[in-house]
Amino acid sequence: MSIERALTATYFKRDRAGRTIVYPLGMLGRGYFVPDVATEQRIRSKLTRGFIALFIIMLGQSLVFEIGSIENWPAETWAIMVAELIVLLGGYMFWLKRLVRGFAPAAERMGLTESLQLRSEAWPRWLLRGLVWSQIVGAIWAGIDFVMMPSLMTVVLAVLSLPTAALYQTMLRFSRP
Repeated sequence: MSIERALTATYFKRDRAGRTIVYPLGMLGRGYFVPDVATEQRIRSKLTRGFIALFIIMLGQSLVFEIGSIENWPAETWAIMVAELIVLLGGYMFWLKRLVRGFAPAAERMGLTESLQLRSEAWPRWLLRGLVWSQIVGAIWAGIDFVMMPSLMTVVLAVLSLPTAALYQTMLRFSRP
């Protein structure tokens, strides 16, 4: 399976009649019928480029966190970071909605279980196992880091790592052996 198809797996599904439905906001949003295969490919390609752009922007954001300790940020820095995040996510959601402008809406919604199943079928098992272990190691590392040098950021990392590992473990259960 291609990287593009793996990245966009949870955004597409087929209904009982065999029609393709795209969910531009994933399981949180409404689905739209894709008129043809060429349009599906175009949307998949644009989604993949959007993911790459978002990844690069978020990587730049994470570098900002390295500037000083997050607990010592003045209110202006926090305001800029929150505003930037709101603009980024708002713009991204607007762009996603534009991808399906003019498409017929579908009544079918996508649930969490279905979304996890689609992703687990698209991603290789070795990747899912690696993600589970990386989150566990990350939580342990954050715990050790917190003991050595207590900070709010290490608590946040530890708290986020374990549920993420559980999510990947659930996806691993859905995948075929």
